[in-house]
Amino acid sequence: RRFSRARITSGIFSDPESAFDDEERSRRFRRLFALPDDVLRNAWVICAVTIVLGILFLFMDLGRPERVLALLTHPNLSAITVGAYALLLALVCAGAFCVLALMDRYTLGARGIYALAALCIPVGLTVILYTGILLTQAPSVLIWMTPLVPVLFSLSALSCGIAVVMLGAAFANTRQVFTSVLFRLGDIDTVLIASELLALAVWLVWGSFTPGPDPSAKA
Repeated sequence: RRFSRARITSGIFSDPESAFDDEERSRRFRRLFALPDDVLRNAWVICAVTIVLGILFLFMDLGRPERVLALLTHPNLSAITVGAYALLLALVCAGAFCVLALMDRYTLGARGIYALAALCIPVGLTVILYTGILLTQAPSVLIWMTPLVPVLFSLSALSCGIAVVMLGAAFANTRQVFTSVLFRLGDIDTVLIASELLALAVWLVWGSFTPGPDPSAKA
């Protein structure tokens, strides 16, 4: 009697109905954004290709690839260094998901997939933010020195992520009905675009009251 009372008072056994309700709510939430495997497979391939193209464009913009190698081999704590490593990790994560999606014989199991997805979250957020933060550190362009620049980059990146999923859905070969999920993603994208336009308007108004370049930056 003491043992059963201790178990009940310590909360080891929860209410079965409550546990069932929690599980049902979890299933409903997952169904809100459940997509067929073909859509996710296409989306991961498109994601990996766009990351590769982005890295190539950065190489072209630098003009000297040895600068990137020096940045990776002799890193220092800066936005561009953190961004470079985040891009590489993002490419590794996207490549891993591409391999898992395209080749059925390779699997990590549920825990491995969740671990890889958990790694993608901070890596993706870093890739989203680092360019905007890097621009805010440019002393010669005062209009960039505002937190609105990282906000604009973040909203644009999230909207582009939804566009990648939409593009993956356009080439999906599946009979599973998932139009409701696409409509939900479209609604979220609408909110993101509207927020981006609002942030852009605020940024332009703020920039109209911003003085010219810092003379010390020209020296």
